[in-house]
Formats: sequence, structure tokens, C-alpha cells
Amino acid sequence: MKVTLIAATTSSAANVELNTNAVRSVVIQQQGLAGAEEVDIKIDGLAITDDAGTVRKLTATIPALVLEGGVVYHIDKDATAGNCSVSYSIPPFGTY
Repeated sequence: MKVTLIAATTSSAANVELNTNAVRSVVIQQQGLAGAEEVDIKIDGLAITDDAGTVRKLTATIPALVLEGGVVYHIDKDATAGNCSVSYSIPPFGTY
């Protein structure tokens, strides 16, 4: 089941909460980003990174990410040229 966090819009949306405390992981995805547009994902105001220190975010070329459960994420979408939405789904148990 896909759950909409940010409905399709060109407007910015800041500090939208994604609480994953009750799940093992979620898949967060965007539809509509173009060019250099981004959706930032943060914990306690800090961008999330991978083990190498690279910031993880949604972009036109990275439309989806698997996020670990057990934390509260905050999602920031900048104003975009075209409509962009952000949603998440919970993968079947044992998938991620």
C-alpha cells in the first residue's frame, strides 16, 4: 500500500514527518522531480547519509530509497517546476 506524504504540487513542503518506529523499513519515492530538484530526508535536522558519508536524497535520477525503520524522518521538498509528490510504502516482511 502506498501512502502519500506530500500530494502533487509545485509548492515547497517542509518538515513533513515520516514516523517509522513501528516498522523494519520503508520505501520512500517521488514522482515528478526534474533536473537538479531534490527531496531532502533528515533525522533531527541532519541529512541522512550512507556508510561512506554520501547524503541520501530523492532526485530525478534516484526516485526511490529504502529507509531503515525505528526512527522519525523529516521530509523537505523544495518548490518544483512541475507537480511532484512524495509517498512511501512498507515492504513485505523479510524483503528489506
